[in-house]
Amino acid sequence: MADPTYRSAASTTFASRTNITINKPSGAVENDILVASIVVETVSVTPPDGTWTLITTCTNPTESLILRVWWKRAGGSEGANYTFTHASNWSAGSIVAVQDAITSGDPQDATAGTATNDATTTVTIPSITTSINGSLVLAMYAPWNTGISSTQPTGWNERVDVDGMHVQTKTQTTAGATGATTATYSDSTYNTTIVIALKGGAVISESPSLSPSISPSISPSISPSISPSRSVSPSVSLSLSPSASPSPSPSGGKVAEPSRESHDRSD
Repeated sequence: MADPTYRSAASTTFASRTNITINKPSGAVENDILVASIVVETVSVTPPDGTWTLITTCTNPTESLILRVWWKRAGGSEGANYTFTHASNWSAGSIVAVQDAITSGDPQDATAGTATNDATTTVTIPSITTSINGSLVLAMYAPWNTGISSTQPTGWNERVDVDGMHVQTKTQTTAGATGATTATYSDSTYNTTIVIALKGGAVISESPSLSPSISPSISPSISPSISPSRSVSPSVSLSLSPSASPSPSPSGGKVAEPSRESHDRSD
């Protein structure tokens, strides 16, 4: 069995728009798990179609910043992009492609969310508890202000760092608590964070293990030649396969088988 790993990501930066379109991550193939993160202010969001399943929603109570995360299993003929519909509003988003996750059923192993009620440069990434070894953990977080970059925690890999959306990943080698940690914003802002873990399960093709087979072929042939003086001279002929070396007796016995210009959104 293989552990799930990051393949690629695509993103769309913060802007005022009606609906948000995000490209399909580069190289995504059938059975990859696609994880979409969309952040908006106050309005509802509808995924492209019924193949997307909502994982969770987290809302910043101070600024009504809503982060939603969906997943889907990529089919054999995915389109070039995905459009999530919403009323005119500010929005940003990303889609991460994960390879070698389980190829049937729900890939989620654990999830959690948190939001900051005060402006700060600290991004809290809450701990989640995984149930199997080798889960891939994704942390997605969205700041309130524009023009904000982030620095990932030690041991995490930065996958998306665009205006309005940030994504980090790491592998949880041993099942258990991932431990709370923090990322850092370039400026103080309000924030909303969601963390999820995806289960592995893709089968790695292995060469079959073959045991040797010994099939001796023994064909004793006795052709006695009898002279009138009653002398017998037996002749024994054996045909053996190369994998066996029996020692037959002369009697023929058998051988044993082996950016928004730092918009504070106060307006």
